[in-house]
Amino acid sequence: MLLANSIDDFLNIHEGASEVVTVGKAAIVRSILNAERHCKLYVDPSNTYNRLDVAKIRDSWFVKFMQVLGPGRKAHEVENVLDDVSFITFNYDRCLEYFLHHALQLMYGIQRQRAAEIVSRANIIHPYGSVGSLERVLFGGKPARPNELSRAIKSDQDLHGTH
Repeated sequence: MLLANSIDDFLNIHEGASEVVTVGKAAIVRSILNAERHCKLYVDPSNTYNRLDVAKIRDSWFVKFMQVLGPGRKAHEVENVLDDVSFITFNYDRCLEYFLHHALQLMYGIQRQRAAEIVSRANIIHPYGSVGSLERVLFGGKPARPNELSRAIKSDQDLHGTH
């Protein structure tokens, strides 16, 4: 693996060995969830009063994005706040979705479920796949079956239909 540029390149080299690809994709899922659990966005779900600590991500593009998105929007217009933007993320993680869930709750004073519905309608494209929706797989969670989740990770073969 160290000789390949990335896990994706390694999986492409071994595209004919389905067991290598499956284990590799499961390793991606496990690594992504571990990285989510240790990132500055992570909020421990064991306490429902826990909130995103925006101070930890003050200098991130996430905060700057909300500062641009927010002006001119009233709280009662929150349903459409993401209608005019689209995202393409080449990462497997769900940091963007997770941030938006929390940011909408904090900025507009809405409930978690309403924020989740708004984010679920946003145009967020993961061309290489992701570890799954936040409703299905907790951010930074520990999946019971990473092999099952690995099906959502796409390889070059999946993207280009090569065999």
